[in-house]
Amino acid sequence: MIAVQQKDLAGVSSNLQYGKIAASNGMTALMFAVESNFIEAIKVLAPLEAGICAPNNETALTMALRAWNIEAAEILTPYEGIKLSRVNLANDRFTELMKAAKHNNISMVWALVGYQKRLQDDGKRTALMYAADAGNFEICRILATYEAGMSTVTGDTALMMAVINQHINIAQLLLPLEAGHHGNKLTNVGKGYTALQLSIYYGHYDLVKLLYPKEHRILDADGRSCLHYAKNCSSRVSRETKEAISAYFLNESKVSNTP
Repeated sequence: MIAVQQKDLAGVSSNLQYGKIAASNGMTALMFAVESNFIEAIKVLAPLEAGICAPNNETALTMALRAWNIEAAEILTPYEGIKLSRVNLANDRFTELMKAAKHNNISMVWALVGYQKRLQDDGKRTALMYAADAGNFEICRILATYEAGMSTVTGDTALMMAVINQHINIAQLLLPLEAGHHGNKLTNVGKGYTALQLSIYYGHYDLVKLLYPKEHRILDADGRSCLHYAKNCSSRVSRETKEAISAYFLNESKVSNTP
């Protein structure tokens, strides 16, 4: 383990007899190698230590996936990946990938994504949307590559679902990939609303600031602007939040008009 922490590949190779011995916190040398993205050590240690679980039930593979160390994950997949004998590829249903995405089962998502990506349920929701709705950031990061930009039968996107539930890290991930879409599911909000307009309606101030640069010029299907949504937001939004959003818009308009 010391050799791994020092990134000493020769030391790792010459001490393999100590393999499978976990540290006091349950971490193996392979897990430490994943933690530091020490790829060459991962290649050496995977055949020896793969399959061991930490006390929190994480494996080296799930640690690699959660840390977005994809090269490490690909090395570990033959050793620790879930083996699937048969996968249902039928569309228009709640798929196994959607279930795994909803429940934050990252190892199952990794196993299924190559087979069931871009499948949609009967409302055209994707696995990415289920993950965004639930706030499962690491899952969204895997699925965004394949499913970002897709929309439901009402035009709503994973970004909008993240906004409604105030998952700002997921909104940051999806904004460059899904800005500009128009949703229609929430008829109490408006017709053809944007993710920004949703954030305004629900009074999610931090999300308003995140989304404003990308979407502030976009009108909804009735030609209504962000200012309309600020004046007609949910009754649950506090007066202080309404005033903060309006003040932010005023300040941004002054900045944009500055020569």
